[in-house]
Amino acid sequence: WAVGYAFAFGADDFGGSGTNGFIGTSGFFYSGKGSGEDASPLTETPFAKTYGKSSFVFNWAFAGVAATIVSGAVAERCKFLAYISYSISMTAVIYPVVAHVGWSSDGKFS
Repeated sequence: WAVGYAFAFGADDFGGSGTNGFIGTSGFFYSGKGSGEDASPLTETPFAKTYGKSSFVFNWAFAGVAATIVSGAVAERCKFLAYISYSISMTAVIYPVVAHVGWSSDGKFS
């Protein structure tokens, strides 16, 4: 929630200026009030109360799955610290960037 939500669903300037569209730049630690689809799940907007929170849980589960799918392939083949590092980078950076590009209203593919 510290950086992943902001990277995945934070606002960027792609719609207005055509720059970025790759990663969100607002909403770290659920900060920012926002409105509409840019609202943080902690705000009191109707969107955030319903879809914002359910969207967070849905994407949280997918980020966890993205990290654990590899665990079966690397079981007993890598050191535990290497797997922890991989899991942190997958759930904090890689998955949120892919989610922003594909699913965010500001992403390149939306």
